Amino acid sequence: MGDWPVTLARHKQSIRSRSIHESVQPGKNSFNFLRMALALIVLINHAEALGGFGSFGLIGQKSVIDTIAVYGFFSLSGYLIAASASRNSVPRYLWARFLRVLPGFWTSLVLTAFLFSLVGWFALPHSPQHPGTLSAYVHLSDGPFQYVRNNLFLEILQLHIGALVWNGSLWTLYYEFGCYLFLAVMCTVRLFQFRISTALAAGLSWVLLLWVTIDPALNLKFNVYDNWVAMNFLVFLPIFLVGAVIYLYRKVIPDSGLIAICSLLVFVASYWMPFGASVGPFRLSSMAAMAPFLVYPVIWLGIHLPFQNFGVKNDYSFGVYIYSYPVAQLLTVWGLNRWGFAPYLALAILGTLPFAVGSWFLIEQRALRQKDFHFKRRFSNSPETPAAQ
Repeated sequence: MGDWPVTLARHKQSIRSRSIHESVQPGKNSFNFLRMALALIVLINHAEALGGFGSFGLIGQKSVIDTIAVYGFFSLSGYLIAASASRNSVPRYLWARFLRVLPGFWTSLVLTAFLFSLVGWFALPHSPQHPGTLSAYVHLSDGPFQYVRNNLFLEILQLHIGALVWNGSLWTLYYEFGCYLFLAVMCTVRLFQFRISTALAAGLSWVLLLWVTIDPALNLKFNVYDNWVAMNFLVFLPIFLVGAVIYLYRKVIPDSGLIAICSLLVFVASYWMPFGASVGPFRLSSMAAMAPFLVYPVIWLGIHLPFQNFGVKNDYSFGVYIYSYPVAQLLTVWGLNRWGFAPYLALAILGTLPFAVGSWFLIEQRALRQKDFHFKRRFSNSPETPAAQ
């Protein structure tokens, strides 16, 4: 009986909600597994469309499944990239981000233009007036050289090579890197070091998104033809910043399955919310406006899914993301979609994996080894965690 205060204290400690900081450990989480799962969702949805098998995963006319997967990518990026920004000087942070994205991206541009599209060119039907020769391919007005040059700086200004879109996945990387730069600006002006300023930035960006989405007159001005870039930043930046806020407040935000479920239910309920564009997906719908509610559930899953060893040494998710589209498009050009969706999808996955593995070992991993090339240890407070790479 005399020990009851100690027993009570231990009981309170056992039922106290753990914080996210207490639950997540670098190298012992399922973030890499989630990234691969999200990349595969994008692959499956694009394969459905490219093979002519369905409705492009459209959910209630408001969003597509792969767009929701992209929201998941931005959720994870906000959390993990905030970790990188908090541990490094601005130059080293930007150098690491450059190495993580650009070498792999540039390689995919070249391979898309001079491998996938070129092979597809010879497989497509041609006429005597428009012969399918190498010279004709090179001299297309929207040809391979223009494709590489026009898209070199991440913004996809040229989707087509000839008659076909050869990589419809790359366009989101421009907005991903834009979020990295936004965080770099916040670090430069010393706003990121104050948690409240980052929280205010996240809140204001979301309020702006809600305002533009709810106001019918403003909403009409944002679509695939008008203010396309601004519209995507309106959607992606709040998601990214909410992830960053969760990282910055990780010691006080509880690790709660209940919060994760409630947040997810709010996002699901957004399908029925009576505001925003009623037809999407490339419009500001209620689902896009409520996408920040996905961030906590995605991070919570990354903490609790039992795949902590997945991708710890080798992360192929980026390669899957940037090569799945041209592989699936080439399979369609060859007519292999006539075999049915299951064989076509299996071939798309099997065809993508060698390029994803090659991208990691030959490009991405080698690039990441150069993170410290121009930076002495004194520029960084601590090494960047593997999860934030």
